[in-house]
Amino acid sequence: MPVARQTGQKKACRARQKLSSTKTNAVLRDVAATTRAARAKRRKCAGWQMLESAPARRGRGYQVGEAAFPVGPPIIGRAPAFLHALELVRRYAAVDAPVLIFGETGTGKELFARAIHYLGLRRGGPFVPVNCGALPDSLLEDELFGHVRGAYTDARSDRQGLVAQAQGGTLFLDEVDALTRRAQVAVLRFIQERRYQPLGGRSPCEADVRIVAATNADLVELVGSGDFRTDLLFRLDVATLSVPAL
Repeated sequence: MPVARQTGQKKACRARQKLSSTKTNAVLRDVAATTRAARAKRRKCAGWQMLESAPARRGRGYQVGEAAFPVGPPIIGRAPAFLHALELVRRYAAVDAPVLIFGETGTGKELFARAIHYLGLRRGGPFVPVNCGALPDSLLEDELFGHVRGAYTDARSDRQGLVAQAQGGTLFLDEVDALTRRAQVAVLRFIQERRYQPLGGRSPCEADVRIVAATNADLVELVGSGDFRTDLLFRLDVATLSVPAL
């Protein structure tokens, strides 16, 4: 290939990377501002309350919002709180940052997580949900990171963990507040390093996944009581989405 053509391709590639970085930074700044406002709202309110918009207070009509995706039912609503949450979904889908979803039991937190995935940059990859409340310490690393043949007595063949199954897509940590202290350490190390080691493996594996977590608990309160790690909350709570009560 001629040198001039190679040089032109390199310049074009650098230009695309710069444009993508500029767009991502702009969206993240917007996300950060929205997240700070949401946190301030939660501090002022007792429990989970609907976020009322100015048009609703003035008695104007509601719009109808909808998010549809390949797997699972669409999420549809017209309340101001729902429209606000759906707008955040669209913003968060445009970037690859971790998202922490708050909401009462039964409000559809996994549906919103799926919407972020299927409207986002990783829509072509898998969406892998993990029920953190069903992961005992004895099975945590095997379920998340898998194992190689001979890792223990019944390990007759290699097995991929949930992280490997989510490669290129989204790993959804549901009921993240249910993780034990030991499990929190393992998850924190994986999120920080973006690497993991299957049981019995000799070398670490790279993880290319987006993290979305959900909880119906007040994680700040759990941090205060010593039941949840501050550094894990810091890693998860990059962007916040509050799902309104039904």
